[in-house]
Amino acid sequence: MVKENTFKTYLDAILGDLQSLNKNQNTFRRLIRSIIKAVGNTSSWKSLQKNTDIGSSDTVASYVDTLQNMFILSVFYQYSTESKRGLFQKNKKIHFHDPFYFHVLNGWVGGDRPSFDIATSYLDDDTNQGTLVEGVVANHLIRLAFSISSKKQNFEYSDILYYWRYGKDKEVDFVYNDGDGTEVPIEVKFQNRITSRDLDGLINFKRNTGQRNAILLSKDKLSLENEYVAIPVSLFLLLV
Repeated sequence: MVKENTFKTYLDAILGDLQSLNKNQNTFRRLIRSIIKAVGNTSSWKSLQKNTDIGSSDTVASYVDTLQNMFILSVFYQYSTESKRGLFQKNKKIHFHDPFYFHVLNGWVGGDRPSFDIATSYLDDDTNQGTLVEGVVANHLIRLAFSISSKKQNFEYSDILYYWRYGKDKEVDFVYNDGDGTEVPIEVKFQNRITSRDLDGLINFKRNTGQRNAILLSKDKLSLENEYVAIPVSLFLLLV
């Protein structure tokens, strides 16, 4: 059990920081609803603006940038296998740095029920669990990229970590490219059964780039396959 006062302490800290940065609380509240719905999916500033009364997508970008600087959100850009860089004008993927930040803000906008009840109800859905696990993986990949970077004073994870999209609605969750020849696709499948369709992204990325390595982060599968290595998410997080 997490007491309501704990949720409120973190919420007050977030809102206090936003106020000190001259950000409007009501605008933030309207925007965070859209962000929560978009977590783990591709979206644009305009799509996040939709169904709010926020007047400009530039305002959305400004608030998301502020939340990145507060280490609440992380934003991943689409990867180009041709230029080996991010496509910054394309749709983005947003994750929360820490799942508790997600639960704090989801409890804030989620109605009159206790925040802990809203959090546990959200986690009853296996898909929602997978979304938050993907966010935790994103956070650990950022830490890994920072730890092995030789330019820590100028470190920017958006120059190293991306997602890859191909076809109409298929993608790879993460691509790690250090700019020095290491290019690895990483797919998160926090589920009990892995099907051949779950591997499409990794295999297509390898065919498209000629890369030999790929990582599948599973719920509990540990194996070395022809096309990839499967590692339980829990073990991967311990390692990185």
